[in-house]
Amino acid sequence: MDERNVFFGTELDEKDILQLFELDKLVYEAQYVGAADNMLARFRAEKNSFVAIKDEKTGQFIGYINYLNMSAALYQDIIYDTQVIRDDDIRPEELAEFSADRPNHLFILSMVIHPAYRNQKTVIKTLTDGFIKAILKLEQAGFPVGSISGAAVSEGGCKMLRGMWFRQSRRMDDGNILYICDGGRLERLKQNRLYFKTFRDDIYLFLPYADHVLNTRVEDYLRTYDPDQVTGIEKVFLEELQENLEYECKSGVSEGITLMYIGKYPFLHTTDEYDTIEDREIVIGTEEVYLFLASHLKSHMHILIMMMPDSRYSTSQTEDQLSAGYIKIKTGTEKGYDVFENINAYLKRKFGLHACGSGKSILCMSGKPETEQEFRNIMAAEAYNSIHVNYFIDNDKIREICGNNKAKYDYYEVYMSDMVVALILKDYDLKLENRISIMATYLFIAVLVMFQNASLDKMHIKISRALSDDGQVSYAYIDELYKNFGMTVQFWEKQNFKYTGTQMEAEAIEEAFANRQIKETYMEEQGYLEHIVELKMAQNERINGWVINIAAIILALLQVEPYIVTALTFCYEKLGIDVLYVNRTFNTGVFGGLALILVIYAILRRKRRKS
Repeated sequence: MDERNVFFGTELDEKDILQLFELDKLVYEAQYVGAADNMLARFRAEKNSFVAIKDEKTGQFIGYINYLNMSAALYQDIIYDTQVIRDDDIRPEELAEFSADRPNHLFILSMVIHPAYRNQKTVIKTLTDGFIKAILKLEQAGFPVGSISGAAVSEGGCKMLRGMWFRQSRRMDDGNILYICDGGRLERLKQNRLYFKTFRDDIYLFLPYADHVLNTRVEDYLRTYDPDQVTGIEKVFLEELQENLEYECKSGVSEGITLMYIGKYPFLHTTDEYDTIEDREIVIGTEEVYLFLASHLKSHMHILIMMMPDSRYSTSQTEDQLSAGYIKIKTGTEKGYDVFENINAYLKRKFGLHACGSGKSILCMSGKPETEQEFRNIMAAEAYNSIHVNYFIDNDKIREICGNNKAKYDYYEVYMSDMVVALILKDYDLKLENRISIMATYLFIAVLVMFQNASLDKMHIKISRALSDDGQVSYAYIDELYKNFGMTVQFWEKQNFKYTGTQMEAEAIEEAFANRQIKETYMEEQGYLEHIVELKMAQNERINGWVINIAAIILALLQVEPYIVTALTFCYEKLGIDVLYVNRTFNTGVFGGLALILVIYAILRRKRRKS
C-alpha cells in the first residue's frame, strides 16, 4: 500500500464516515459500538479528526483512526477523573478548536483495522504513517501537539499503542487502560521511529544473590513450601529443570541445589529514560513473570530465575533494564495506578537476599529480528527502541558475536555475549510446555555457570571491601574467604557433566560470561590481599619490637633507680634544693621520656599513613 490509499478527514464526506462506522461493527464488541449519528455529529464539528485507508484493489475502507482535540474539561475528565471509558458519549461541545497559543491534547476515539487485514504489516504501517503525517500537518499549520491519549479495549489495540510509544497511565474501574504519548515518546512518534516486534521469544533473566550466614528466611520458606501445591507451567518448569540437573550431572552436584517457585507477578516494561512522571513509573506495559529460586544453601548463594513466556515487549529494552538494575514487579495498585517494587528490594524484604553480581539473559527465540541492528542491540543488552540516545551500537566485535553460532547440537543456533545467550530454535514449537522442555536442557547449564559467576562476584565484593577498608584484614579473614570459595568448587568441575556435548556447551557459556578471566582476577586480588597481611604482620612485629625495647629501658631505669636517686640527692644538697623532690624528679623524667617516645611514634605512624 502507498500514501495514495490514505485519506484525511478533510478529504472525507459523511457517506465515507458511515462506511467507517460499519468497520466498528466488525471489530468492536457490541458494548463498544456507538451510534452513527454521534459519529457524524463529531465529524461535523471538526472534520480534521480522521485518517482512513482503503484497499487499493477493492476501493473499500479497511481501517481508520478517529482522533479528537480535547477541551480542558474533557482532558481533566479523561486523563484523571473518569472511571469508565469515554468514547461515543463524547459530545461535540466537549471538543476544542485547534489552537496555536497552547499545546493541543488529542484523544484517539477509535483505531480500527478490518479483521481480514490485521496481520498485514503494510496495512498497519500505512495507517500509522498516515496518523503521524496528520500530526505533522497540524504542527506545520501552527497547532502544536502536546500529548495524545487513548483507551485500549483489546490486546490488538494495546499492541498498536505500545508500538506508537504510548505509555500506560491508569486502569479504570471498567477494566480498560488509558494510554498517553507525551514527552520524548511523542517526539519518537513524530520521527516515525515505531517499534513492532518481529519475532517470538521467551525471556529468562538470571540474577545472582547472596545472604548472611545467620539469615534463615530461605530455610523458613522451605519449611512451609509444598512442591505439590505448585501447578501449571510453574510445575513444568521446575520438574524439567530438576530432571536435567539430575540426569545430565553426576551425583552430588544437583543434591546441593534446591529449586523452588516463589510467585508470579506483573513485570514492569518501561523505557530507557528510567524516570517517573508525577512520581509514577513510566509504564509501557506489564506481563506476567514467573519467579523461581535456585539456592545453594551451604554457600548462601542463590540464583533468581525470572521467566517471561511469549514476551510481547522489546527484548533489548528488557535486557537494558537488567543492565540498569531497573527490574521491577507490580506489588499493588493505588487509585488506578500500578505500584511497583524493585526486585532487589523485594527479595531483601521477603528472603533477606542481597544482589551479588550482574544478571544475565537467556533467550529462546523463533528467529533473528527482521533488522540485523536490533539483533546487535539484543546481544549488547542495549535498548534498540531507545528514548535516551539516537544512535546504535555497531562495531567489529558485536558483528562477530552476532555471526558466530556456537551451537553444539543441530536443533538450534546460539549466539553469546558477556550478558546474553540467544538460543534460536530451528523448529520453534508454539506450545510453551514443549519449549520449556527443550530449554531446560540448556538452562540447567546456565544455572551452574551462574553459580560459578556469582561465587566469584561474591568473593570479589568481599576482597574489594577489605582492600578499601585501609587494609584491615587478617589471615583468619583470608582463610574464611578460601572456605567460602571452596564451597563452590564443585560447580567448576568440567566432569560434573556426564556428556561431552554438555561439557562443550558449559565451556562456551563460561567463556562468554568471562568466568575464567574473573577467576584469574580474583586470584590476583587474593594474592594482593595476602601480601597486605604479610606487610601488616611485619609492621606489627616492628611495633612489638619498639614496645619490648621501651619496656626494657623502663625496667633498666627502675633497676638503677637507687644509684640515680643517690646522685641526685648529692647534687640537690650541693645546690641547696630540698632532697624531698629527688624521687619526684626521677619519676617525672621516666614518665616524661616515655610520653615523648609515644608522641614521636604517633607522629611517625601518621606520616607513614599519609604517604
